[in-house]
Amino acid sequence: GAQMESNWCGGAQVESNWCGGAQMESNWCGGAQVESNWCGGAQMESNWCGGAQVESNWSVGAQVESNWCGGAQVESNWCGGAQVESNWSGGAQVESNWSGGAQVESNFCGGAQVESNWCGGAQVESNWSGGAQVESN
Repeated sequence: GAQMESNWCGGAQVESNWCGGAQMESNWCGGAQVESNWCGGAQMESNWCGGAQVESNWSVGAQVESNWCGGAQVESNWCGGAQVESNWSGGAQVESNWSGGAQVESNFCGGAQVESNWCGGAQVESNWSGGAQVESN
């Protein structure tokens, strides 16, 4: 089924969808988000000010992630699908796509990006101001 979650000021969100469906999550001020989708479906995550995002999609589907101010993003897609990541101010991004699919990454101000694509697919990376990029395909 569908999960739509919003936390307007802070706090922790822990969400799990074991077989499929859509997850749409927003945290407008901060806090931690931990999301897991074990079989498939779409995940759309936004954290407007900061905090940590930990996302996993074990089989397939799309992940769209945005962190507008900073913080850490750790993303994993174990089988395939698309990952689109943006971090507008800074922080660390660690991305892994174990089987294939496309990764599009942008870090507008700085910070570290560590990317790995174990089987194939496209990687498009941009870092507008500085920081380190480590890429492996």
